[in-house]
Amino acid sequence: MTETRNDQCLEGRRAWVLTDGKMGDRAQCLGLAERLGLDIEERVVAPGRPWHWFLPRGPIPPGDRPDQPGSPVHPPFPDLVIASGRRAAAYLPVIKKASAGRVFTVFLKDPRIGTGFADFIWVPAHDRLRGGNVMVTDTAPHRISPDVLESARAVVPEDWVQLPRPWLGLVVGDPTGGRGDQDQTGSAVLGQLEPLVRQAGSILVTPSRRTPAAFLEALSQHLAEKPFWIWSGEGDNPYRQILAQSDLLAVTGDSHNMVSEVLAAGCPVSVLRPPQLNPKLARFLDKLPQQGAVGDQKASCAAGYPQIDATPAIAQALAQAFSDFQQLVTSES
Repeated sequence: MTETRNDQCLEGRRAWVLTDGKMGDRAQCLGLAERLGLDIEERVVAPGRPWHWFLPRGPIPPGDRPDQPGSPVHPPFPDLVIASGRRAAAYLPVIKKASAGRVFTVFLKDPRIGTGFADFIWVPAHDRLRGGNVMVTDTAPHRISPDVLESARAVVPEDWVQLPRPWLGLVVGDPTGGRGDQDQTGSAVLGQLEPLVRQAGSILVTPSRRTPAAFLEALSQHLAEKPFWIWSGEGDNPYRQILAQSDLLAVTGDSHNMVSEVLAAGCPVSVLRPPQLNPKLARFLDKLPQQGAVGDQKASCAAGYPQIDATPAIAQALAQAFSDFQQLVTSES
């Protein structure tokens, strides 16, 4: 199935994705830019001391000013900039001024400096920022589009072919969160996994860079009585294949980005909730059962389980804001 977009005004427009290189920020920005069909160029900022102490309010380092050779925001300027991360926020007003107001600026998440530093801002509902130029959704933008899922269904990895169905896909972050009681926290999370393991024929596991080795070892022991496969960290991560081909999905609830991506797969999703959570993340997870997004563990992907994906709505709102901006710029020329 090919995804239909109603935001053709941005198709092929030049865009910078501006971050400090953090994977979570990049994934949100790139996911939104890809849904819009933009011509993407990534720009990375790396302000050192003392400049990063002053961010996101600025000033940016003198060598990063647009008129300086080698600046990460040196022109020619694009049609729009999509940025995320505290270090990147301060660069948007600089770009706006240097381009004589002609660059449309977008920021994802709340840098806690108000709403006036960018033309369009997206925040998750558990953040407090609100305003006329602020789009609010429960889940985050991401790169797991219908087209990506369709491509990921095309080929079954060779290591999975003989594994019995149904497949439980398990996406693991860092549910222990670096706390001193890691063994106890890990055991609590694994206890939530047990009912799902009983339903599964096999378990497919993809850890993240943040996943502690001790938790992976405990997980392997916990799964010992069932066929399972864990990505070793070598070669390409089959994360998208796990989302696309699993019959059931589970995800550790320590990352807003990660949960948002898993909810977009169109499978029944169980969130394995660590005992201690950031209050904002806890509020997000508390809302999911109320929306029917999690909890139906007996359904399957083949049953047409609904996808929870705010990315198209964010893209549409951004496209409308850009169109309004373009009309205003044209009228003032």
